[in-house]
Amino acid sequence: MKLKTIIAKAGVPDKQGIVFEKECLRNIAKKDPSIFDFDESTNALYSRVSAPDETLLDSIRKTIQQELPNIEAKPYSDSIISIQLEMSRTLYGEEFKNGLIDEYGLEKFGWQKNTDEIIRRSKLSG
Repeated sequence: MKLKTIIAKAGVPDKQGIVFEKECLRNIAKKDPSIFDFDESTNALYSRVSAPDETLLDSIRKTIQQELPNIEAKPYSDSIISIQLEMSRTLYGEEFKNGLIDEYGLEKFGWQKNTDEIIRRSKLSG
C-alpha cells in the first residue's frame, strides 16, 4: 500500500512549531498499523489513507478517547491527541478538527478551536 500523507516528522517543527519525539510517532504507528506507518529512514509518521474513511475516523476518535484520561499521567498523551487533531485538520478540514475539540471537551484541557496551533496552551506556557 502506498503511503499517502505525512502527519509529522520527528525532531522537525511542524507548522505550529511542535516538535514530536521519534518514540512518540513510532508508538502511534504501532497502535494502528493499518492506518499509520512510521518510516525509520525519514523519521516520519504517515497516514496510509488520503480520503475520508470510516476506519480512519473511528481510529482518530478511539485514540483521543483512550488518551484523554491520561493527559496528565502519561508523557505522550497530549502529543498523541495533538497529532490526531492535526491529522483530522489535514485530511478533513478545520471544521472537523473543531468538531472533535467540542465532541471530547478538549478546550477545558487547553486545546483551542479556530487556530493554527494544535497544542495544549498549558504546554506552551510552561
